[in-house]
Amino acid sequence: MSHRSKYQQLPTEAINPATLGIDKLSPADIVELMLNDDRKVLAAVQREKPRIALGVDIIVQSVRKGGRVIFVGAGTSGRLGVVESAEMPTTFGTNPDMVLGVMAGGANAFLRTKEGAEDSYEDGARANHWA
Repeated sequence: MSHRSKYQQLPTEAINPATLGIDKLSPADIVELMLNDDRKVLAAVQREKPRIALGVDIIVQSVRKGGRVIFVGAGTSGRLGVVESAEMPTTFGTNPDMVLGVMAGGANAFLRTKEGAEDSYEDGARANHWA
């Protein structure tokens, strides 16, 4: 059964029209397509550089005052946030209690997709986290 989401009209949920025929491309053309899309990401980050730097400053100030870093996400980004939160203490020497990973769908969604978990406010409020 397919989950209908009120968020499915957001641009982040749309199919990338540039990749519709990716299965018919040569490996070299697939790599070129990926590189072209990656260039768009770099250009977007470049445009937002001042706001990203401001965000980093805010996070640093918060952590220095005893705040925590909380990675929250769904799907692949959620999984990467959980992995990143696990790596922070060993990589950067942070206190393990300072960094949390929260993933839509909880621990079970880490290994197996739980479609639609990111669209439920109630489930998000009850989500498990990894310290």
